[in-house]
Amino acid sequence: MGGNASCCKDGELPDPSDQICVNVEGPGDCLAGAGQDDPQPQEVEILDPEASPAEGLRRTKSLLHLEVDEEILRGISLSKTLRGLGKLWRHSPSELPTKQRETLWRNSNKVVSLHLFVSHTWRTSGRWKVLALLLRTSWTHVILSWALCVAATTCLYAWEVLPRPMTAVNDVEILGTAVHVRVGPWLMVAHLPSILLGFAVAPYLARFRSDQCFLDVACIHQTDEKLMERGVYGLGGFLARSKTLLILWSKPYFSRLWCVFEIAAYRAANPEGHLQLAPLFVELTALLLWAVAFCAAVLSFAVSFVQSPMNQLAWLAIPFALVPQLLATHFLRRLISQKHRLTEELANFYVAKAECQLDFDRQFIMTAIDAWYGSEKAFNTYVQGPLREELLSMRSDQIPSVYFLLFYSIVMTPSLEVSFKVLIYLCDRFATARFGGSCPVLEGLIDFLQSVVIFVGYLIVDLGSYVCCARAQQALWSSALYGLSMLCLAAFFHGCCRRRCW
Repeated sequence: MGGNASCCKDGELPDPSDQICVNVEGPGDCLAGAGQDDPQPQEVEILDPEASPAEGLRRTKSLLHLEVDEEILRGISLSKTLRGLGKLWRHSPSELPTKQRETLWRNSNKVVSLHLFVSHTWRTSGRWKVLALLLRTSWTHVILSWALCVAATTCLYAWEVLPRPMTAVNDVEILGTAVHVRVGPWLMVAHLPSILLGFAVAPYLARFRSDQCFLDVACIHQTDEKLMERGVYGLGGFLARSKTLLILWSKPYFSRLWCVFEIAAYRAANPEGHLQLAPLFVELTALLLWAVAFCAAVLSFAVSFVQSPMNQLAWLAIPFALVPQLLATHFLRRLISQKHRLTEELANFYVAKAECQLDFDRQFIMTAIDAWYGSEKAFNTYVQGPLREELLSMRSDQIPSVYFLLFYSIVMTPSLEVSFKVLIYLCDRFATARFGGSCPVLEGLIDFLQSVVIFVGYLIVDLGSYVCCARAQQALWSSALYGLSMLCLAAFFHGCCRRRCW
């Protein structure tokens, strides 16, 4: 909940006994997920819809006591929110015209309990959340789509349906006889469409387990002020019914008071509930690395794997391959630096510094925090201590191993995981700019040169692995030596990454 828009006029404070002003983007900064199999939490009061007054004071008391308003408890499938390129995520409700906001409510349905409460801020662009959630929830469908594409292409090759118009640069020796190998580009050509098809189809496929979620723009009415009020100030009930709180962390997250409130309310409602930290930069980093590897593989195939007029100009392709990777390294380093920002934010958190447009909302949230934790100081201590330790122990900054399956789907990438482990370690180790200055231009140039040095270190390992891989094909002992060296290198950098994690 970290927005600014409100249904109140500027400079106008509502009377709590008459009407509570609703911060549209505030509660809209979070989405929640609903599951159907959660037991009803104890000590949660169920409000009778007929006996629930709409006055703001009653809603305030309901939220402080984490009461559940059954009449407005609604959910929407998380996969459904990602359909149509994530159209429900791309725009804050305050940016939409009234007619579009009226239709959002129809996307959700009444639910009994919540599987997820996904907390986020509208201050972060929705497209990054869509990309992160797509990869997080659809990677199995993407890999399956790619595997089916590979199987189909292989069968077409075997049946000689697909032409093989190219000849490999290196001949294959069979029983002492050099054999020219005819190849085709179809596996490479079909790779990108198969990946994109997997991402596009995944949100429409059935799930083996419930992925019902509470998304603010769909589950809180965006035009009816009374229903909106009940939804906003009934968030405590949604949190009380949530099995897991999923935090989509981005840079503005802990600066938004409504987002901080959700963590406070969830722990008050579910002391034993599961917190899950999902920094957006993790999925964005994985997608960036995949894009760089794919472009490099395509270029390598065109200039060095098959015989073509471009073979004589292969050296000209080096800048075209290295420059995008260098820029990606710099961007990757900037992404990973957000992890350090998160650790600093948790260690130096003070709820009084969190932003909230309306004084009434701030007073309301502070009152709730005082009621649940005893004082602001006690809540600050909780965030800086137990909550920080709990979140950092999850090692959520690491790229999950399953995402490397995407990298392995790219042709011609020996030792790719080891090379990327080296790159990630170097970007993490030297994420912070080592040199500063009074001149922004000079400071930016030095910062970029730092990325260049990191990239050179990565290239040394990457090119070395390619050379060793080529040598490993010439003899059994060299193959064993290559495998052992890659294993030792992978173990070393895996250990380094774990020690530096959080």
